[in-house]
Amino acid sequence: MKTIEDFFEEVQRLKSHLEGKSSKTVHTNEYEESCRELYADWQEVKISLKPLADQQIIDSMDKEFTALLRESRKSRSSVQTSVGHLREVEDEYIEHVYPEVSHRDISAGFIHSLAADLEQIRTDKYHDYMEEALQCVQAGAYRGAVVLGWQAAMYALYKGLEAHNDPIHVAYQKQFQTTPNFNITDFWSFQKMNDRDILILAENVGLIDKSLKDILDKERDIRNKAAHPGQFDVGPNGTKAMLEKMVQLLVSLDL
Repeated sequence: MKTIEDFFEEVQRLKSHLEGKSSKTVHTNEYEESCRELYADWQEVKISLKPLADQQIIDSMDKEFTALLRESRKSRSSVQTSVGHLREVEDEYIEHVYPEVSHRDISAGFIHSLAADLEQIRTDKYHDYMEEALQCVQAGAYRGAVVLGWQAAMYALYKGLEAHNDPIHVAYQKQFQTTPNFNITDFWSFQKMNDRDILILAENVGLIDKSLKDILDKERDIRNKAAHPGQFDVGPNGTKAMLEKMVQLLVSLDL
């Protein structure tokens, strides 16, 4: 089965071939066979297009390919008419399909790169969160990816704080000038704290530096917007940037 890109390159080659003809009509067994093969390939390719293009666009292209096949069966096929069908298909591809195909390829490259970075991280719950975040990116569920990326970061910070040599409740009292109204004794205690205070504590005990803390504080705001109803749309680029920072944190912690 041809890839989407290879198929539409074939469409472009056939169009260029017809445009180079000096005659107004064409009919050879080779030309009719080429149109039949193109139509047969289209039947497979249009299935691959379903996740990438609206059904209306696919139906429009299908109509043009059907008309091209019908034209090719005539005793004297019109070059101009055949080129017109192929040009309509090519225009639909450039405007509606190619941007989606390109985005898919970029996402695939990003996912491959981030998956390689994850190999540096020990297998733990935060590793699972990041893998699930990548699955969200593949599905276009960018808000879900942001939320899961942030969960991975918080889980890792909880683990880091839990393993710290100094008692965390002492650092809490020193930082916030008050005693927490709950015991800070283990991993689960940190879930009772808000994320902003977790970041402050992590910096206070030297788990992260100020620059990373400031970066994470900005990402915390993005996570909050993504996790609650509203008009905020993090989009693919914002999601990728956020996940890269989360991986940076996980690698730096080396838990």
